[in-house]
Amino acid sequence: TLSSSSAASDVYKRQVLLNNDFLLKCPEVGPKEWCRLNPKKVVDHSFLITTAPKIRNFISYYERLSEAEQKLHRYYEVSSSEGEEIEDLLKEISKQEIFGQTQVLDDPMYTLLADEPWHNYQYFLKKMEIPNMRDGGATTLMPASTLRAKGKQPIVAIIDTGINFNNAELAKQYEPVPQNGGEYKYPGYNAIVRNFQDHEDQDGHGTFIAGLLSSIKNETKGHGVAYQFRVLNIKAFSKGKSSTASICNSIFFAIKNGASIINCSWGPPFHRKEDDDEVLKDFIDFAYQEKAICVCAAGNQGNNVKGYYPASSEKVITVSASNRNDILMEFSNFGLGIDIVAPGESILSLDQNAEGTIKSGTSFAAALISGCIVMILGFFPRLKYSPDHENPAIYFEAIKKLLQDSAVTKIKSYEELNEAAKLLNVTKLLAEARKKSDRLMPIIPKP
Repeated sequence: TLSSSSAASDVYKRQVLLNNDFLLKCPEVGPKEWCRLNPKKVVDHSFLITTAPKIRNFISYYERLSEAEQKLHRYYEVSSSEGEEIEDLLKEISKQEIFGQTQVLDDPMYTLLADEPWHNYQYFLKKMEIPNMRDGGATTLMPASTLRAKGKQPIVAIIDTGINFNNAELAKQYEPVPQNGGEYKYPGYNAIVRNFQDHEDQDGHGTFIAGLLSSIKNETKGHGVAYQFRVLNIKAFSKGKSSTASICNSIFFAIKNGASIINCSWGPPFHRKEDDDEVLKDFIDFAYQEKAICVCAAGNQGNNVKGYYPASSEKVITVSASNRNDILMEFSNFGLGIDIVAPGESILSLDQNAEGTIKSGTSFAAALISGCIVMILGFFPRLKYSPDHENPAIYFEAIKKLLQDSAVTKIKSYEELNEAAKLLNVTKLLAEARKKSDRLMPIIPKP
């Protein structure tokens, strides 16, 4: 059944996502008409945003939401009956007077951005000057008191193939997902089937990303980047592919569960501009407004990033990949839309069985940057919560500027392109973040 109306205005646009890789855009419809609609005469409906409160007085709730979040409640997922043709489904829907003429839009498939494994090195630790936080390497950068977690540690949402927390070090950093009053030992959310049980990683990509982020330390299984943070496991990919509905649901779930960083090591396998994907754009905009920073892999097509959304968005941090010689990887997308560079060649981390493996791709360059951002947010919470950074745009630009001001190594390919993207230096990032934090107003405690 249709669980609630979803707008406070008299007339508004309604868009519907279809499970069978179609988007259905409906004309303007009012909330009263939606309340009266009998979905059995059309097709089964459910919120794309499954975590939205299913309350009786929805319009009152809706009016209290930000404009960015209100837009998200335009979307419904529609499931057709088995064997039903899309043309027949559209005819049935168009018979309903409140829909009028419907329009089918393209629903792109998204893929993971990884290449095949190469040979085994951890050169990125030295290239990026990542200090060993666990063995006291950070004490020269900041007081020991700063190294203690200040309140709840920041959360990184990894939207990927799921995560297997079968590594003892990795298991320490999961973020429990409350469900029915309890917590799962190895939690996660499956945005494909919308449950809290089937979140394991059968592909290995998500566990590899988590291993790069987490502070594991093992010469044969990898050495993570970040320190003092939590992992929120969201499974949106199966066999390397996902849909707009799964990805958008994942982003919303991440934000509503407190994510400060959303790692997006995926993208379209073909040209996909922002104007072509208004659905995902609304969810990226919502993350931006909620001060959840999306870190996106530039893509592995070897083309200009401006043709690949969401990496081309100005509201995300876009990361391209370099090799051990500080040259842009030939598969990495490039262009003026790139914000920062990190190593993406022959990176060591965990597979789905918690064993060491080597992979290359912009996916893993993005994960390294996600780890660096969450690290400075953990050490210096003023960066996010100071009144000086209350405005989402000011906050986002401040974090991007910290990254770019801390990038010192020039990437040869970008010099040839007359572009400014450089390789991040993490030791400098921590120092710059500390200076920036000291200049900000203190956090005002909530009453």
